[in-house]
Amino acid sequence: MLRSVQDIEKRQPRAVRVSLTTREIASLKAVPDAARPAFTLIGAVVERSLFGGDAVGAPDFADCRQAYEAFALPEGWRA
Repeated sequence: MLRSVQDIEKRQPRAVRVSLTTREIASLKAVPDAARPAFTLIGAVVERSLFGGDAVGAPDFADCRQAYEAFALPEGWRA
């Protein structure tokens, strides 16, 4: 999640404010439509584990890793 936020900041400086929630960040215009589902999936797993107390297992990690690859690839950031 933190790496994804850093990626957004690198591509769109000052787009993410400290007070924003994961859902608010996902809805920013700075996040292209093609990258949004991947960020949303990562955010859901982080929220479920960090705030919900659920354990994150290997399948969750694999899903997030695959989502991050889709999020970070340049194709998701082309206009």
